Amino acid sequence: MKELVVAGARIITTNEFAEVVLELAERLAQHGLTQRVEFPCVVDGAITSATLLLGDAHVLATVGIPGSEPGDLGTAAQLEDLHRRAAELAPV
Repeated sequence: MKELVVAGARIITTNEFAEVVLELAERLAQHGLTQRVEFPCVVDGAITSATLLLGDAHVLATVGIPGSEPGDLGTAAQLEDLHRRAAELAPV
């Protein structure tokens, strides 16, 4: 599990979702674009979802959570959608 740190807020999600959201944020910034993204997260031990507005003016970082294990969080379709969106924006 990792934490996405956005404007001081910490959003806990799986390693794979954290990495692909970070990749998408980087590609959007390179292209001067903004997109709304939704992905699963954990709040107080319960699975829910987070929605972020990602773009060239937004800062995003991932922070590993010590002692955590990747879990079954989210769906393959959600993850594939984020991978597809990042792949559509070729690196600059």
